Amino acid sequence: MIRRATILDQNQIEELRQKALSKVSIEDYSLLQQRAILEQWKDEDFCKVLSEEEGYVIVFDNKILAFGSYHAEQNQITQLYVDPEYQGWYFGKKLLQQLEIVAQTNGFLDITVNAYLPTVAFFKNIIIVPLKRIYTSIKTKKLSHFLWKNTFNLTKSGYNFTIEQRKDLLMLTNGNLDAKTLKTFNFLNSLKLNFLSIERILKMKTELTFDQKTVILGLLRKQHNMKTNLYRHYQPVKQHKPRRIAKPKG
Repeated sequence: MIRRATILDQNQIEELRQKALSKVSIEDYSLLQQRAILEQWKDEDFCKVLSEEEGYVIVFDNKILAFGSYHAEQNQITQLYVDPEYQGWYFGKKLLQQLEIVAQTNGFLDITVNAYLPTVAFFKNIIIVPLKRIYTSIKTKKLSHFLWKNTFNLTKSGYNFTIEQRKDLLMLTNGNLDAKTLKTFNFLNSLKLNFLSIERILKMKTELTFDQKTVILGLLRKQHNMKTNLYRHYQPVKQHKPRRIAKPKG
């Protein structure tokens, strides 16, 4: 069962972290580096984490087997741990999917993960793209970890648009497209919403669900960051009438 984490889960989550870290190879982190990571976790204010982030746990027989948390302002998964005895049960993947849903609900179309070296193989298997390698210092110990990025496949995320909704959106964005283009169109993977405005969404003939609006507004949010006056693109060009030249009297 997946549920939201609470302050009552703190001790079990702490034990889970230590158990996960105990399986880390010294090829990834030395014993001194592992100790520095543990000390950092001990200094962490768990109440603050839960107030700033959304944490989720996977529970079986009242035992926490996995924990993950998502920071909305950073749009980043900050923690993801699975009990080593239950690796291969897809708990990590299930938590990742849950946190991706949270990110999508917040209007994002991708998500970043700040992960330690032992998780490299896991993220490669689920086709998450590594962005860069980061070095941080914890208790005078220098640690290496990776920042990963995952772009959501929206066609498989439950945002099922009807043919009529697709036509409406295409009309609002790319203009009239022929039937062949509509038939072969891979929706949302190639749709360009550069000039779609919120006002035009509201004028759609077909109704959108809350989830559908969320994903479209998420796309709009990214396009608005380009600081383009989107709405002005759709204003009709005013045709200036030629000025009448007054005829000379007489």
